[in-house]
Amino acid sequence: MDIIGIMQGRLSPPRTDRIQGFPWTSWEQEFEHAADIGYGAIEWLFEAEKFEENPIWNKSGRRRILERSFETGVATPSICADYFMEKPFFRVESEEAEHSSNTLVQLIDYSAEVGADCILLPVLEVAEIKSEQDADNLLRYLEKPLKRAEECGVDIGIETELRASEYAALVQKASSPRCGVYLDLGNATAKGYNVSSDIADYNDALCGIHIKDRVLGGPSVLLGTGDLDVEGVFGALSAVGYKRSCILQTAFTDKYLDIAKDNLKMVEQVFSSIKRD
Repeated sequence: MDIIGIMQGRLSPPRTDRIQGFPWTSWEQEFEHAADIGYGAIEWLFEAEKFEENPIWNKSGRRRILERSFETGVATPSICADYFMEKPFFRVESEEAEHSSNTLVQLIDYSAEVGADCILLPVLEVAEIKSEQDADNLLRYLEKPLKRAEECGVDIGIETELRASEYAALVQKASSPRCGVYLDLGNATAKGYNVSSDIADYNDALCGIHIKDRVLGGPSVLLGTGDLDVEGVFGALSAVGYKRSCILQTAFTDKYLDIAKDNLKMVEQVFSSIKRD
């Protein structure tokens, strides 16, 4: 693991309508908060809501992202593209799927421009794969983005709640070195999967990790209070030599800065303990 980061929005007051949302009025300040606490990275959030107003979608915004990163020393190594949960590649008309494909191509270019080498593509909730046809259509409309990703040196990390064997097979079927597994530890825990064992199976396919705690069959909870085997999964990541970012995407409250500090301390202590062993 090279860097511990935090999901954009976790360093701002929580929204009342949903747990995750772009911090429109405080995104610049989040870089300062991250640096003060000790995080090395922020995972940028790209949603369908007002997406054209997202700073990453315009030249001056991307310039400002780079400026804040340089000023604070906090990188933006990955983009969480929640946009595609509302604008999926399957179970929609072909024109809509093609539009999503073209949007992802554009996002790849913009991501590379701000120094991000991984885009998380969530295939979850309304965009969940429910059939072999869904999977085939997803891969069909990812062909053009993956070609562009190979040219730009950007990975597309698919996040699903499929079982490990199906998950790995989906990524392998894409037949691109730039298609990988973006694993959410909490979501896999909530599904009852053996996450530590799955990590060993994914190995080189892992291009991103979300650190989150959930209860079996239940919602996200504060880190360390759910069913995530923190030491087990971090030990598994160490065993496979995982060297990329781990992003904290945890539950949080109005004491968000304190929670962010406590979470970082917990993760660093566990990793330090594993290294000593």
